[in-house]
Amino acid sequence: DWSAISPFNDYPYQPEMGLIRPDICAPGVNIKSLAYNSNTAYASGWDGTSMATPANAGLIALMLQKNNLLTPEEIDETIETTTHVLVAGKNNNSGSGRIDALAAVEATSLPGPSYYLHTINDLSGNNNGQLDPAESVFLGLSMGNFSDEPADNVTVELSAESTFITMTDSTEFFGNFGLESIIEILDAFAFDVANNVPGGEPIKFNILAYNTEESWESSFEITANGVNLLVGLLTISDLGGNNNGSLDPGETADILIEISNTGQIDAPASMAYLATTSNFVTINSATFDLQTLASGQSSTTIFNISIEAFTPIGTEVDLNFEAISGYYNVQKTFIPKVGLVVEDFETGDFSQYEWLFAGNANWTVVGSGAYEGTYCAKSGAIGNDATTEMKLTIDVAANDSIAFYRKVSSEATYDFLEFYIDNSLKDSWSGEVAWDRVAFAVTAGEHTFRWVYMKDVYVVSGSDCAWVDYIELPGFADYTLAVNAGQDAEICEGMTFQTNAFAANFVSLGWATSGTGTFSSTSSLTTVYTPGAEDYLEGMVALSLTAFGEGGQSLTDVLQLSFDLLPLTPGQISGPATVCFGNTESYNVGEVMYADSYVWVL
Repeated sequence: DWSAISPFNDYPYQPEMGLIRPDICAPGVNIKSLAYNSNTAYASGWDGTSMATPANAGLIALMLQKNNLLTPEEIDETIETTTHVLVAGKNNNSGSGRIDALAAVEATSLPGPSYYLHTINDLSGNNNGQLDPAESVFLGLSMGNFSDEPADNVTVELSAESTFITMTDSTEFFGNFGLESIIEILDAFAFDVANNVPGGEPIKFNILAYNTEESWESSFEITANGVNLLVGLLTISDLGGNNNGSLDPGETADILIEISNTGQIDAPASMAYLATTSNFVTINSATFDLQTLASGQSSTTIFNISIEAFTPIGTEVDLNFEAISGYYNVQKTFIPKVGLVVEDFETGDFSQYEWLFAGNANWTVVGSGAYEGTYCAKSGAIGNDATTEMKLTIDVAANDSIAFYRKVSSEATYDFLEFYIDNSLKDSWSGEVAWDRVAFAVTAGEHTFRWVYMKDVYVVSGSDCAWVDYIELPGFADYTLAVNAGQDAEICEGMTFQTNAFAANFVSLGWATSGTGTFSSTSSLTTVYTPGAEDYLEGMVALSLTAFGEGGQSLTDVLQLSFDLLPLTPGQISGPATVCFGNTESYNVGEVMYADSYVWVL
């Protein structure tokens, strides 16, 4: 208890929590506020408590506007219990969290009978006085009337703004409230908690108190315990390939995906799965046993995939991740590119792609200060009222994006690094800007990507230049004829087979079979093959797909379709026709061709 410890002499916000400051935090970085040198202007970039404090003061004003009878203690409690939590538990860095003005104002009670206190009775559950998954809870409620008028014959209705709560008893008669009176009713309401309530889920309960003359609204929140599965980053380990941390055609790689349980309870029997809809990806290991993912624990799941050798450079493939623990699950889709197209200037020059330059000086490749590796591009040395530009024109295969790292040291708000797609300015930067990654959407078709450093007519500041490094380019259009009939497959006798083929830059297609079966369409990538009698006799059949390009060019790929034949009809059963009571007899049948096991039925 810090209340008796000099020189603090302060009371704990909650029992045994001790002196923790700050109580809350508020936005106070890069704030737009009044300019000190003007009576009318504003300026950006202000930092510190002088910016954060007015935000909190404004919040308190809004709360008092709603209820001017609030005490300092009520204001403090409301703000601290409605914050956006940055770190679990109150701490000396961010306090109870960042203020949430909307939540605090909504939680502020209007004058009249309103929320004062609640208690949780989960005796039928784990009896810890908290909300846990699959519990049936009784809620005790204290209502206080701190207005200047009494309220008689008050009924209270309770509702929850959450799909994870099912109210089973939502109405209670509280009776007559005098001035400054508090009425407590134990087990006044009841509700069920869903078996998949996320850990840390803030559940808002709304209170409507009313009589025949008036009504009063208030609310409160309870944070539920539970499992909370969060998916982190995806990492590619291609040690058996070119070890560049990206997927490439013909490569087999491990896919590492981070998963964590930020909830308050353990996640038992946790399993993770990886799937794809891409024809270019084969998932060699699709499951990962996480066993029990304890509360607060993180783990890395590992899967193995192979990329088809014919995959076009720049192709995006979907990797669909899911983790499951009992009633809890989380899903996330990752879309990495195959054959990442990168300009990192590690050739030491601009020879990797067809770069062009414009303006008063050419950009150069320098061997110092790079974001990644040894080299990066640096804007040309120019004087005032001049520009230096580097640009690259690409025929983009499909809707995609371009990303790069940039750094600037220039006169703030006057000299800029500008990035254009064609003649459309996408963004600009000036002043002292550290290395950082930026990305922009790109549509299919031919585009020119332009990096322009431009100076105004006065003043030199900083290094007076810009740097660009590690440009992730969109996939280039590839007009090469390509075809893949699909992976070899096996089907049972009597079934049909649907193809899952790929082809690019073709004029027409043609399917053929080495057997006697038929295709539903011989000219479609997706078609259905019905095997013939001779196919079954041979045990397998070759299905070939030929793609025809311009000028009579053609390319063929073949898949092998094998058959799991149905057992033949069993022969005559040998054994007596009748069995006397109490006796045993033996029965036999000859081996049945294509049968793996036998079941006798009486």
